[in-house]
Amino acid sequence: MGACRADERLNPLLKLNNATGAAEDRLLAHLSQYAVTKDFSTYLRRRKPTTGENQPQKGKKKMRTQLLTLFDQEKQEQHRRNLHEAAMNGSLPSLPQTLDQTPPILASSPPPSPSSSTDTPLHVAALLGHLDFAKSLLTRNPDLAGKLNSDGSTPLHLASAKGYAEIVRELVSVNPDVGFVLDRDGRSPFHLACIKGRVGVLTELLRVNPELAWAVTGGGGESCLHLCVKYNRLEALKVVVEGFGKDEFVNWKDGDGNTVLHLAVAKKQLEIIKFLLVTTAIESVMAYNIPIAYRQFMIFDTIAFLASLSIILLQVSGLPIKRRRWMWVQMVTMWIAITAQTITYFITLIHMTPKNVQKTLYEVTKISVLTWLSLIAIVFIGNFVRVIMWLLRKYGYIKEEEDPNNGDDDENDDL
Repeated sequence: MGACRADERLNPLLKLNNATGAAEDRLLAHLSQYAVTKDFSTYLRRRKPTTGENQPQKGKKKMRTQLLTLFDQEKQEQHRRNLHEAAMNGSLPSLPQTLDQTPPILASSPPPSPSSSTDTPLHVAALLGHLDFAKSLLTRNPDLAGKLNSDGSTPLHLASAKGYAEIVRELVSVNPDVGFVLDRDGRSPFHLACIKGRVGVLTELLRVNPELAWAVTGGGGESCLHLCVKYNRLEALKVVVEGFGKDEFVNWKDGDGNTVLHLAVAKKQLEIIKFLLVTTAIESVMAYNIPIAYRQFMIFDTIAFLASLSIILLQVSGLPIKRRRWMWVQMVTMWIAITAQTITYFITLIHMTPKNVQKTLYEVTKISVLTWLSLIAIVFIGNFVRVIMWLLRKYGYIKEEEDPNNGDDDENDDL
């Protein structure tokens, strides 16, 4: 196949030899035969002009130089294909022979061509899990650990995604900083291990450099914990949290302002929610994002709670609660409890409603508040009038009506 490709690229150059007496097809067949059976470059160097060739010597040398260059390129590509085939098969015995034929091929990058792969042999070995082959390549050329393919991925990206922990160990031992490289999608090898749930790889990477867990994705600003929750990788989440051991790391927010607990609740991942609440010191979501509203919530919720307890306490205390003054105390306490509980409800409703239904929430809240305020106003006005009338009767501004049960009322007014 290598000879056929060489013939296709040699064909335009052979047309330059118009002054020779040899036919083009016959010359092409002759060259193809030598490309298969002999060293093509040796043949071209030793070949003398045939009888009748009257092309200027300078033009012949130029043509032979171009032919030699094309042949050398084809030879390099053939050796590169052989090396990639050996990497795919994990054929360690064929590696020294291939490299001895063309030593610089391991250090050179593959040419950018639509028909050729940009993966180095180490990329292929890391992708397929050929540990011994990868170790041999790294021994011969450690710089291969930092090479990027067309996706911006290093061999460590591929090994981490596939879960080959031993290859990961070899790669990071040669170049520890390669773990911070982001691919074209903005993900590091640590991120890919979290997405795929590769527990062994995560353990190895954290052992080598715990700071790898601090990296965030280039697109959405997601931490490795966000990715574990997003792709429902509970075991990977446990490894990262327990291996890193910093609570503020768990409370990080992504580009949308969501913590890992936000995502877990939104995706209804109950096991992850339980793990986060039990194992880590996750801060209150409301306290962390809207501290002013959280303080208001706590104040009114506490008032409502204490007022409710006070009413219960009055009922079981054994005090003469049927007397009028104690009834007033209970009524005021009840109003405080109801009002505080109502305010707490609306604070919670406002700050927990999704943005897409906030318009509906506004209409419901407006109607509810107006109705509630109207009821409060009616009851307040009624009780205010009662208090005024009681004061006027007490101080003699209004003559008190005779009541046959007056004696009982006076008795109830006493403490």
